[in-house]
Amino acid sequence: MHGALLSGLREASRILRASQSRVDSDHKKYALQKSLRPPDGILEDLFTEPDLEFSRFSFVFSSMTPDDPQSMGLLRITLENPHLEGDQKDQEPAAEKEAHQKAFHLYAAISREQANQLQLAGDDDRGRLELLCKDLSVKLMGYDSTCDTGNSLILSIQSAQKARKRLRCPKDFKF
Repeated sequence: MHGALLSGLREASRILRASQSRVDSDHKKYALQKSLRPPDGILEDLFTEPDLEFSRFSFVFSSMTPDDPQSMGLLRITLENPHLEGDQKDQEPAAEKEAHQKAFHLYAAISREQANQLQLAGDDDRGRLELLCKDLSVKLMGYDSTCDTGNSLILSIQSAQKARKRLRCPKDFKF
């Protein structure tokens, strides 16, 4: 009986080595990307130059023209830590960047028409959030959920921003 056990273990180790050699071969180079998520930091790059910004709300849209009310976009709400110490309130640029990185962001898919409604809602952020969540029935998401569910929207916004930059600054334009 011990001989059968040892033979089985030996055969199992051979199978394991054979499967590991297949994984470690050149086939690994040509494997498809496992995740279709956008690369890390893409949302930060999108919101460096927002299309519309007021108070804690920033918007980027996927259309080339600013007049299309049905164009979809992303909303980012920045929530910061209100408990700043006295020396942190007088921030230098490096400290300000660090504080911005500690800010918490919530995202939502929203149309330009809804963004305009939020802008006209008044100066109260609490009222804007109530309008957004209750009246417009928009769901707020974190970074990971936004990247997972809004992948195609993120990529279309990114391509629209690149196209707008090309239209603003043509390469062959000379002074």
